[in-house]
Amino acid sequence: MKHIINFSFVCFLFFLSAPLSEVVADQWFDSYGAISWTEERLHLDNFAIYLKRNSEMIGYIGVCSNNHKFSVKNQKGKMNKIEKYLVGVRKVEASRIKIIDCGKCIETNTILQPIDQKLGAPTFPGSEAGK
Repeated sequence: MKHIINFSFVCFLFFLSAPLSEVVADQWFDSYGAISWTEERLHLDNFAIYLKRNSEMIGYIGVCSNNHKFSVKNQKGKMNKIEKYLVGVRKVEASRIKIIDCGKCIETNTILQPIDQKLGAPTFPGSEAGK
């Protein structure tokens, strides 16, 4: 039992010291649907931590909503709320956050995607690259 605990502790320390791997281009870093602000902050916290650990990355956020639950005004409000949280609370530089309005979609969705600043903006569903 002692060996298992020691091994687990060593694995945990290795995980903490290992650099975070880059996001593979064919998957999103994170995405979520219509959730509470409390739950959304957890996703944004993880995104902010990743951006702080990887200073060469720009944090792109694609926001889309369905016609039934969100008006254009609400969508703009959500985008502003996300930016204020990341910049004001999590202290991510404003120049490293790019929020893209993806318009209307079948289901409300928010996509979080860090991209190396040397590369262009990702293409989110329903948006044009670099919009």
